[in-house]
Amino acid sequence: MVSSGTGKSHLATGLAIAACRQRKRVRFTTAAALVNQLVEAQREQSLSRMLARWSRVELIVIDELGYVPLAEVAAELLFQVIAERAEKAAIIVTTNLPFSEWPQVFYQRPALQGGARSAHRSGTHHRDRLGVLSLP
Repeated sequence: MVSSGTGKSHLATGLAIAACRQRKRVRFTTAAALVNQLVEAQREQSLSRMLARWSRVELIVIDELGYVPLAEVAAELLFQVIAERAEKAAIIVTTNLPFSEWPQVFYQRPALQGGARSAHRSGTHHRDRLGVLSLP
């Protein structure tokens, strides 16, 4: 487990500010807040519009992944946001979980297991693409 208070969120904030200074569209959110927004949008049948808005952002910072256990629907929606950005746009994820435990966040549902396992098997390849901040 990565220690709390090592500066992951602070570093992610600094990178987000640097991107803003380069006139990039940036969104910073906690995993819990993003999941709440996604679930609410799904309930209001506006999920497609919300996902389209998030897809136009050039850098998304998702802070505190794994701090709060995710319900099945929440894990699926968060995985969808992350997976849709793969190889298209930048994402930074902060967490206290070691990368080897990331699949547990998305194992709520068998349909997500393949994608999470694939990302985990690829190790560094996906870690570099996702921009994971994992400090000792």
